[in-house]
Amino acid sequence: MASALDMWIERINQGEMALLAGVVRRMQAIVADDDASMAKISQTILSDAGLTSKVLKMANSVTYTQQSGSVTTVSRASILLGVETLRNLSLSVRIVDDLLSRSKQQPLLRVLALSLQTAVLSRHLCARDEPRKAEEVFIAGLLMDLGEAAYFSLGDPSTVSLLALWQKGIDRDQACLQIMGVTFRELGRGLAHSWNLGGVALEVMSPMAESRLARMVGCCHGIAECVLTGRDQDRMQALYAQLAKLMNRPLTAMIESVEDALEQMPNVINEYGAEALLGQFHEVQDSEQIEEVVTAAHETVAEIHQQRLPDVSLQLGILREMSLLEEPRSHINTLVSMALEGLYRGVALDRVLVAVLSADGKVLSARTALGTFDPLWRDAFRFNLRQGELPVFAEVMSQRQARWLGQDAPWNAERLGAGADRILNQGVHSLHALAGPLLVGGRAVGIIYADCQPSRRALSIEDFNAFRHFMHQLNLPQQQAIVKP
Repeated sequence: MASALDMWIERINQGEMALLAGVVRRMQAIVADDDASMAKISQTILSDAGLTSKVLKMANSVTYTQQSGSVTTVSRASILLGVETLRNLSLSVRIVDDLLSRSKQQPLLRVLALSLQTAVLSRHLCARDEPRKAEEVFIAGLLMDLGEAAYFSLGDPSTVSLLALWQKGIDRDQACLQIMGVTFRELGRGLAHSWNLGGVALEVMSPMAESRLARMVGCCHGIAECVLTGRDQDRMQALYAQLAKLMNRPLTAMIESVEDALEQMPNVINEYGAEALLGQFHEVQDSEQIEEVVTAAHETVAEIHQQRLPDVSLQLGILREMSLLEEPRSHINTLVSMALEGLYRGVALDRVLVAVLSADGKVLSARTALGTFDPLWRDAFRFNLRQGELPVFAEVMSQRQARWLGQDAPWNAERLGAGADRILNQGVHSLHALAGPLLVGGRAVGIIYADCQPSRRALSIEDFNAFRHFMHQLNLPQQQAIVKP
């Protein structure tokens, strides 16, 4: 018979939080700091416009710009911040967004406020001594109350009974055992295991955390509780003393560091679009300050949901980042990722795809894609050029020039030739698209393909010119590589 813990974990993972659980597992699988991982994390972020906007906004915040300078593209962020930092940053955004979308109950708002403040304190204190661990402890602080947050996000009828026991002064864990059959810490650890979390994030949920960083997160959690409730100053002073000893800093310096972190909360709330939490913070009660944060949050939401239109300024910014990439010939995957991002976000093309030739030069098949597309369409993007399928792609590579397919008149299946059914959308019988050669070492090894078929937006000469600019910047280092001195 399944235990109470197993039943709660299954309900959360298979039901209300299945999407978040899947995202966390995929993010956790991206661990190696190599080109393949950079491409995976970039694609994961860019597949969600809201996530892209927030991640780039945060990557350009004070917390990160001290390390990396201005960041325009997710691809560039993955280089400057590193895969692990960008992964944890993206993960924190998804976790907060998912839980905020369920925060209809006051208890969940309180848990989210406590978690976010714990995370901010932990990262701030860790950044000085172990900067490489700063994002890991941020995630650990954010998930320390995962079990409680997951439970309250369900809106389960048992919530009323649990809160009633707490109000009577019943011990929190005893009340949870009576109502749920499991404590929040046990539920959190079970979820963390099922989501493939490890390291500090898992250790902070254990009864006997031993590592210095895990104990630091625990102290930050206690201070965050004191700040949110506005009481128990004696406990807060004791926690300050523990932190000072743990981090080997003078007590006054530790207090100042914590206060500095608390002052960041309005900005953090703004960056995460978490204005719903404002009322939970005793440190953020000034009416003008609240109004500023709420206004900024609404502007962010409007920016995310506005119609996708070409953005010339963004195009120029991404082209500039491509030109500034050090040793671009050795970073072809990064350049390709930047070009795809520029075409998708900057030129506002619906779908952008990279297809490469097989080793024998016969088959051209999709390698990676961004935008609005059916995975079946991407998987079917596979053409045997030796057998004459989609001959225009062979022409693009041999002539090494970008083409606008259907510029004068739509290309129907007959004009496209064999294999046309694999590139046309279902119910769409003609094609408007852009295609350009992908060069490596001066040799055409594939193509970049882009269109607006899903939205039926008509391509313009401006779109084609922008496409050619990106193709030129992408292939320029490869062309220079074969120029003899």
